[in-house]
Amino acid sequence: MARATTCDGTGAQIPDDTPSTGLFGHQYSDEARPVAEGYLRELDALHTAASATFQRGLAELRDRYRAKLNTLPDEIS
Repeated sequence: MARATTCDGTGAQIPDDTPSTGLFGHQYSDEARPVAEGYLRELDALHTAASATFQRGLAELRDRYRAKLNTLPDEIS
């Protein structure tokens, strides 16, 4: 039985020793790998922006409630 490694992005046959991309070990052809890496860069930027927005909102929320409570429910006392 023959076995072939295929690109997770295009389905094209690729060498068995093609490096993996991302956390889940997907393998992409030389042509598709830059596209997958671009996706991961944009995903990281989106995550960073969402995290910054959350952190700002959390700081504002905590400031408002600290005026009413000595210890917030999500703080270790």
